[in-house]
Amino acid sequence: MNFIIRNAEVIWQGQAPRRMDFAVREGLLADRPEADAESVDLVGCIVAPGLVDLHCDAIEKAVEPRPGVQFPLLFAIEGMDRRAASSGITTIYHAISFAGQELGLRNPAQAMRLIEGIMYRRDSLHVRHRIHLRYETGDAGSMPLVMDLLERGGVDLLSFMDHTPGQGQFLDDYSFIRYLMLTYGKTEREARHLLRVKRDGPGGGIPDRVQALAAAAKARGVPLACHDLHDPMEALMWSNLGVGICEFPLTLESASAAHRLGMTTVFGSPNVVRGESSGTGMKALTGIRHKVADCICSDYVPEAILPAIALLSSESGPLGLGGAFAMATANAAAAVGDSRIGTLCEGAYADFLVLGRTCDGLSLRSVWARGREVFRWGR
Repeated sequence: MNFIIRNAEVIWQGQAPRRMDFAVREGLLADRPEADAESVDLVGCIVAPGLVDLHCDAIEKAVEPRPGVQFPLLFAIEGMDRRAASSGITTIYHAISFAGQELGLRNPAQAMRLIEGIMYRRDSLHVRHRIHLRYETGDAGSMPLVMDLLERGGVDLLSFMDHTPGQGQFLDDYSFIRYLMLTYGKTEREARHLLRVKRDGPGGGIPDRVQALAAAAKARGVPLACHDLHDPMEALMWSNLGVGICEFPLTLESASAAHRLGMTTVFGSPNVVRGESSGTGMKALTGIRHKVADCICSDYVPEAILPAIALLSSESGPLGLGGAFAMATANAAAAVGDSRIGTLCEGAYADFLVLGRTCDGLSLRSVWARGREVFRWGR
């Protein structure tokens, strides 16, 4: 499908919006429209790149909305596809965890089934679906499965996490136990048992199997991420391993250390919209105002990215519209080394959003992926 977009205010190549025309040819963008192509007049609208969501674990709740209540995988995957499209996300990285036998869908068997389901279905879905595999560093049993997925090309982003209480997301035993009880419906007895299992793990440093997985990922061009850094020295440890993405740093000091080392820092859009972390982490706005935040992601709420962009680019926000969009488009694409997504420029994928302005932000009118309209408000 070939056509011309005319008269819109376009965020072209990450710059401030400017009025211009551009063409879509065979699913790609071109800056020189052909005179005889069909026109789509978008006067009064803003055209922005499609969102690139590096971390979305909402698929877990789509499969298991309540502890023990599961829906068929394809039902959940197709529902997430529609949800992503209607949120303006044209490339979504599903964060799927391998965490031993700890947390519901995060056990190896369930995680493998979910990844296989996405791989089987993704070529026929509306938006681009990729696998962000999260590996719990204390889970020795999952290592062969993760290595096999890497060798088969089933991983698009690999991140390392450690949820042992006393560091990272859970600074004390109480926060870990409370999280398991509220989120996964565990009894206090079950939660304390899982705590003991965690305590018996390796703890501290980087296990040899993690180094092997990191080497395998780098050999295949798979980007690496770390998760929930609390101590600035952790940033140096992971950077030395070749990790280039720092997700959800918990303190300004750890975010600053990661940023100085050239790592891409990622914060959650729910944190921006709510004005605070859901746990003990720093406020995303603090990182943004101190210029140590590079990206925002949906984390667990796909619908939160566009409102976060609107807040960041509002009159009282710290960024302009182009800069705010870059945090969920070009910066995210650069972090995973894909120049075809997250930007409007010659030769990139024709993934873009058509937006209107409202008194309190932005309204999403339509979403295009690969040059096809995949969502329109009211339809």
